[in-house]
Amino acid sequence: MERVDLAGAWRLARDGAEPIAGRLPGCTYLDYLAEGMADPFWGLNQAGAGELARHRYRYSRRFDLDERILQRERLELVVDGLDTLCAVSLNGRVAGRANNVNRVWRMDVKRLCRPGQNSIELDFEDPYAALAQLQRDDPLPKPMTPLAGIGHLRKTPSHFGWDWGPELPPAGVARGIGLEAFDLRIADLRIRQRHLNGQVTLLVTAKCSPAADAAGAAVPDA
Repeated sequence: MERVDLAGAWRLARDGAEPIAGRLPGCTYLDYLAEGMADPFWGLNQAGAGELARHRYRYSRRFDLDERILQRERLELVVDGLDTLCAVSLNGRVAGRANNVNRVWRMDVKRLCRPGQNSIELDFEDPYAALAQLQRDDPLPKPMTPLAGIGHLRKTPSHFGWDWGPELPPAGVARGIGLEAFDLRIADLRIRQRHLNGQVTLLVTAKCSPAADAAGAAVPDA
């Protein structure tokens, strides 16, 4: 397996405005703090900082790919902790859509990539607007957080406020992002033990990838 790490410098744009410097893994609030935003945990700054979450955001960057990598059987974009409602595009074409921060997303992007320079965009929805529509379609009981309908969204509930924390829901990548090129990989490994007559036998079952999935669909890591 070969990996192209996409961690590091990105560009962050809000509602299509002029971009600022961004970094992933990371989030919108960390990037705006780096740009000089007042600390939202100080005084009454939370009120102004909270408004930043009510927008659409795009993280983007360019990266280079060696032709050797594209000769591998499989090329997947792997994102751990994509937070949260996000469309992922490679070279202007959608690779997949995510809706859950609590998992690893794997997207088949070989058909979208080319040798040399490539571009990637992560387009994040406004979570408040999305939740309002979901709550209208399927109302949920009031939760412990101030925001109704939070159960519709697989995002950390405390991002929307708790008794110990402010309402500052970020957008970004919580853990890691990169490309993996391979012909075959072990997607899952199951080990069972059989104890008999003072001896232990290990039964090892490996599940390999690529596995059958819809072309271009985002699929969870096994």
